[in-house]
Amino acid sequence: MKRLITQKSHGLLAALLLLPHLVVAGGGNTNPAQKEALEQEPASGQETSPEQTNSLKLPEETTSEPPVNFVLKKGKQYSLCNDLLAYLKQNYALRSEFAQTAFSAKSELFSTPSYTPLEPKKGLRIDMQLAAYGRKGLYGAHGWLKSLERYEQRFKDMQFFTTKIDLNNDGKADKVQMRALYSLKGKYQVFSNFPLNRWDNIAVDWFDQQRVSTIGGELFLYQGRTFTLKQWPWSLAVNEPIKRKRGDVIGISVTPEVCEILL
Repeated sequence: MKRLITQKSHGLLAALLLLPHLVVAGGGNTNPAQKEALEQEPASGQETSPEQTNSLKLPEETTSEPPVNFVLKKGKQYSLCNDLLAYLKQNYALRSEFAQTAFSAKSELFSTPSYTPLEPKKGLRIDMQLAAYGRKGLYGAHGWLKSLERYEQRFKDMQFFTTKIDLNNDGKADKVQMRALYSLKGKYQVFSNFPLNRWDNIAVDWFDQQRVSTIGGELFLYQGRTFTLKQWPWSLAVNEPIKRKRGDVIGISVTPEVCEILL
């Protein structure tokens, strides 16, 4: 990723989603601690206003929480990472304040796309495609049954959206489906993003050997490019989705972490 120069953009609220139990696309390594955190989770209408997108489900906190101390561990050479660190320090003192979205405060540097709520049954259809094409794979009736049992336990807590955004930074807007799911272990929203084709199915040809992976993290824009922000119990990580050509098809890959901010 090349060094970035600060410029202005328009701030919006976000509501996106991540499927925690599936592998995140693009080769970003998941350490054992992250795997443990992820494995705790099983696999319409009009555009939402900022007030509506700010109503994602969050269980009530019953205990006091310590203040966060944002420390930039990786990406000090990039204006993106330094600007994000300054934005977080200026706007948030507690983890619960950005557990739902990291971009609820107004900003001239960061923006998020507008979202349209999606019926749960349509979200379920895409999730079943993800299970069929996913890198993890499901083999035989027993594998599907176990996966569906885990999915059923959390389905009532899932929220689905669609949006238009240049997901792979190739200069063209893409239709994307998102899911928001609150992590009971980490106490923050986790997000997944899936590119759709013109029939509103997962664009499987975007992925190597049609093995679909979740594009994980909250989508946001900085200097006209799309990035993702993933929350972990101990840190925030920013990745950059990029285009990857596969034959005649422009697909997607995801860079290793550009920024890492410890909490």
